[in-house]
Amino acid sequence: MNILVGAHSLNFIPRQYRHRVGNLFSPGGYWNHSLDFALDNAVYAAWKNDLEWSELKFLNHLDKVKLSGKTPRWIVCPDVVGDCLATRKQWDRWSNRLRSTYGWHLAYAVQDGQMVEDVPSDADLVFVGGTTEWKHQTIEQWCQNFPTHVGVNTYRWLWWCHKCGAKSIDGTGWFWRNKKEHQHLLDYLAITEGDRLCETGALFPIHEYLTIN
Repeated sequence: MNILVGAHSLNFIPRQYRHRVGNLFSPGGYWNHSLDFALDNAVYAAWKNDLEWSELKFLNHLDKVKLSGKTPRWIVCPDVVGDCLATRKQWDRWSNRLRSTYGWHLAYAVQDGQMVEDVPSDADLVFVGGTTEWKHQTIEQWCQNFPTHVGVNTYRWLWWCHKCGAKSIDGTGWFWRNKKEHQHLLDYLAITEGDRLCETGALFPIHEYLTIN
């Protein structure tokens, strides 16, 4: 499982693990050209901060990347936080336009109430959006049915995503909350790369993180 971080966070990752790391690049942000990257749409950030989402800023964001000649792993198609019906309407509005203009893979952001059969057949992967509680309840079903990306910020859910088979995760909490969270991420990378048998910073052994109900 790969970890997508902000470009400013790269210095916190030891070089031997950077092949597992990429950037999640949001409108107005910067990405490291030496890494793989994916493109966020910034809908969640606007919602969280009670701001109006800017369609123009989103399109300028995509045009800037296209001009660079770089190809992202995927774009998160515009969505509506917590509203599965409105998110599907956004997909119907945007998906053909984005594919024809940019030709990149598209991620569909599933929301509260979404069922597996509701995901558009032409989506390249699922980006697990929605509220935190719903996200945690449904990670496993998305990973069983689609290539899946999840936003997580705790060691427990990092390992659960790993167990479920998520392709990638992102989260800012690994770097700005406290040193313990950062150490947890390094523990995960070291263990899954075979450099360490157990964690140094966690309170419980790994197997307890793999039995989430």
